[in-house]
Amino acid sequence: MATPVIIQKMGQQMESGIIKEWFVTDGDYVKENDTLFSMETDKVVVEVSSPTTGFITITQDKSDDEIPVGEVVAYIHEQSTLARIEIPNKKAPIITSQDLDKEIKNLNGNSYRIIASPYARKLARENNIDLSKIKGTATNGRIIAPDVLAYLKNQNDLLSTPNKNNLDDSTNAANIKRSIEISLTPMRKKIVNVIEQSANSIIPVTITKTVRVDKLVQLRNEMKQEGINFTPNDFIIFSVSRSLQKFRSFNSQFSTSKIIEYQNINVSFAVAVENGVIMPVIHDADKKSITEIAIERKQLIEDVRNHKISKKSLEDGTFSISSLGEYGIDHFSPVVYPTQSAIIGIGSIQKAPVIEGDQIQIGYLLSLSIVFDHRVNDGALGAEFLQEICSRLERPLKTILSS
Repeated sequence: MATPVIIQKMGQQMESGIIKEWFVTDGDYVKENDTLFSMETDKVVVEVSSPTTGFITITQDKSDDEIPVGEVVAYIHEQSTLARIEIPNKKAPIITSQDLDKEIKNLNGNSYRIIASPYARKLARENNIDLSKIKGTATNGRIIAPDVLAYLKNQNDLLSTPNKNNLDDSTNAANIKRSIEISLTPMRKKIVNVIEQSANSIIPVTITKTVRVDKLVQLRNEMKQEGINFTPNDFIIFSVSRSLQKFRSFNSQFSTSKIIEYQNINVSFAVAVENGVIMPVIHDADKKSITEIAIERKQLIEDVRNHKISKKSLEDGTFSISSLGEYGIDHFSPVVYPTQSAIIGIGSIQKAPVIEGDQIQIGYLLSLSIVFDHRVNDGALGAEFLQEICSRLERPLKTILSS
């Protein structure tokens, strides 16, 4: 009796996924709910668990190809169906019959076999790399994809280092230079699709303003001492949601010859992940306190990074913010999401000289850039909207008390 492991649908529009990394090898004994592999969809990377207990037979090793929803990638058997070989080193993992051709000799003349994930083996084959030269960093010295990529990068760096003994490097340029073709992941394809849609359908206008946030920094420090923690991004979401109550045309979408104005104010925010970005949503942000927003935003970030984000938490955003402040960026122009009409780019808070009357003071400055669809709103209204947000950031306590 064998139980199939199937690629299941994680979202309404999901048609396929990519297996990023197997955490078990062919023939391993797995328990129910043990993590088998990580899979990347067009929105997020999730971990797939075993549906039952038994011995696994991996049938699908398409680590760089899209696997359709519904396809079987493995079977869980009640009894082992593979020849299993004991290794002299008791701490070493059990090896399957598929590894028989990988036997090499160590320095002591004893036999051992290379333990590597299917994706790592595929990368090695494609780049003509001998796995015996790579030190695995996973459990029991298992070689995984990042180990192969690190080895390949190191080899490329060595190849690209100029040869001091060669007076004419140009003669060897063709032999030295190497390139790698990298297939687009579902997430990257989704990002490309969103950017292309935005570029082809939205006419963007960017307005930037720098605001002094001394009182916001002070209020945050005071509330932190009282056990209430929030970040500048939390307060920006809080302020934006309240400002959208007044400037509802920015909580909208342009559609053919009409404007769809959303009644709910759902603020999505960008979370950077490996090779992409995820946009979780705080629904009805205008009805939540600064503390509720701070708690929810923190939890959403943890869910994204732990691959536990729910489908609902990624849907129905009506306005977006994107922050590069932690990278020391002053200001930038993010891309407007196709189903929205505006987004705000948040820079870093920087301590800088500020002219106050005839005096020079030291203050905290923050730059905000609003990018909006010119078909929906004009520059003057965009300036008023941005000024409304900045005014709330300048007087944070009043903003909290009046909301």
